[in-house]
Amino acid sequence: MEMSWREYQYYMYLVFTALFLILFLISFNDLVIHYSGISNLVSLTSLGNWLYWVIAISFSLTILFFYYLYRYTNDSKKFYNLINGSSKQTFVKNFKELEIISSRLGPSYVKELEKAKNKWNMR
Repeated sequence: MEMSWREYQYYMYLVFTALFLILFLISFNDLVIHYSGISNLVSLTSLGNWLYWVIAISFSLTILFFYYLYRYTNDSKKFYNLINGSSKQTFVKNFKELEIISSRLGPSYVKELEKAKNKWNMR
């Protein structure tokens, strides 16, 4: 069975969010706060004026990956709420949206949708 990167996208988003947040905090400390406790451990001041680019890019990427993480979490929650609902009418009404969400979230969600489809006797 071939694994897709979509199976691990939650963990990737979580790791990248944490990585860029740490990079942002280190560069923010070097430019603004100048707290010696952090600067003694790690410092990016050797980058010179490039540190402004590092702080801007790390802030942007932190926000981007946090958005992806948030969207993934909300889509997953919505998917399971609709799949595990007790109403066939709600399931049928939201089926197109469920297909879109499952294709975006990965192959395991497509399989879950197929199981739910069989559960509600849909073709």
